[in-house]
Amino acid sequence: MSERTEKPIAGLVVFEREPVWGPELKRQYSNQPILVRECRSVQDLVAIPEVAETVFVLTLDAAPQDCLSWLVGWCQRRPRSPVVVISSAKLADLEWPIREAGAAAFVSDELAGHHVASLCRRLLRTGASAVPVAGLSGQ
Repeated sequence: MSERTEKPIAGLVVFEREPVWGPELKRQYSNQPILVRECRSVQDLVAIPEVAETVFVLTLDAAPQDCLSWLVGWCQRRPRSPVVVISSAKLADLEWPIREAGAAAFVSDELAGHHVASLCRRLLRTGASAVPVAGLSGQ
């Protein structure tokens, strides 16, 4: 097998304070050429270079204000770079401000890992900046 087929062709950047979604998405993509990188601070997110075919996954509960600030700036610079925001029910009232800031999706932290992986895979495949998925308000 050539090196070319072993290199990741797309990637995810996961921001969360505690490793939950990063390891789960790595497990979900373990046999696919998708690189999952993890960040623990907003400064790490700011330092990530702008690359094509990347989906950002933010855990809102980690730092709500920082996530919103980063999202607004990122979506102004890279409106077609999809961002998925994962939130607990206690922050569900932030769904529409988050979507208006440019998030492609706002999903519950109770969603199963394979559903989040499927959503990210669809965003990577289409390059879409928004997808119609049920947020917390519909639960």
